Amino acid sequence: MSKLLMNGLLYAKNSVNALHNTYNEWTFGLKLMSQKRKQYYYRVILLSTTGLTTGLYFTYNTLFINQYKAVVHSYKSGRLSQLDKDLELFAANVWTECQQSVDKSPESLQFFPSVGCDPLTIGTLGLPSGAVIGLPFPLTYRTVDDVKTVDLRFKGEHNPYMKWRSAAGKAFIESLVLSERAKKFAIARPIHMANNVNLFLDCLNISVATIVAIGLAQEIIARVKALQTFGQRFVVRSLSLIVAYYLWSTLNQSINYYATLRADKRAISVGEDYYVGAIEYYTKMKTRNAAFNELTEDNGWKVFTEEGEIKGLISSRLLTINSLLYSSKHLKSDLKRDVSEEVASTSYKPHSSF
Repeated sequence: MSKLLMNGLLYAKNSVNALHNTYNEWTFGLKLMSQKRKQYYYRVILLSTTGLTTGLYFTYNTLFINQYKAVVHSYKSGRLSQLDKDLELFAANVWTECQQSVDKSPESLQFFPSVGCDPLTIGTLGLPSGAVIGLPFPLTYRTVDDVKTVDLRFKGEHNPYMKWRSAAGKAFIESLVLSERAKKFAIARPIHMANNVNLFLDCLNISVATIVAIGLAQEIIARVKALQTFGQRFVVRSLSLIVAYYLWSTLNQSINYYATLRADKRAISVGEDYYVGAIEYYTKMKTRNAAFNELTEDNGWKVFTEEGEIKGLISSRLLTINSLLYSSKHLKSDLKRDVSEEVASTSYKPHSSF
């Protein structure tokens, strides 16, 4: 065993030395290169990397939308699960109602069963490739008796039965069951988020983060002549990657938040049912997150605060679920002022009882 360990350490040392020698040869070649040619190659690398990362994200939301969908598709017994027929009909009715504010053909949107607890959006309705909306299995629940706790697993949890009998466990189960109105809003919201603006903003965010990750380090190294060794430059490039990641994360949270605000307003404008559903949806989301936080307190896997907000640089302080709930409550006055005549003329009736 000790011999195997020594061989592994020796192999690692040789690999590091080989990498260091390759780096020295590369830097020696750069020293022989003119400054003008260095700038040329630097710009080529920067533009190519930015185009590659942004292009991959854009492609997966357009041309490779089915491949992207397969990543977040729900599975059952090792196979792709099928979307519940009643839920599919219900979602189709919501899509029909949303088309009064989203002027797109019915074929441009499809639904599929996804993982998680909240619906998600892939693609955009503004391009020929269309969009797909992921509907998680909790949307099939009608009562708490439909919730199968045996299918709910937390990270590192083997026998969660006792936790489901606790107050937090009961609150978590109850928060998964949404009324018909809340389900309408939950499905309408991602439909209104499937637009070109959100996709292009996400692509712009990735481009900015990539430019910062590469360009910031390069500018520092070019200006600070003391940074000559491999270790010094490695530290600078690592710090540049960290800065780029936090920049991307902050902008991503901001983009998602304001995209959600716009989608909420459009969804609520469809009718009174969607306004009532929005209040319930966000209230139960906070309850679910807070209960999840308490149920997972033993394994150190924390993604929510004690109040049920999503942990993040700004999401737990500024761009909160509370603010989305507050905004939804105050959209009722806009609903009455802007679409009162439309709601009165359509006299909405549910298409199905789900």
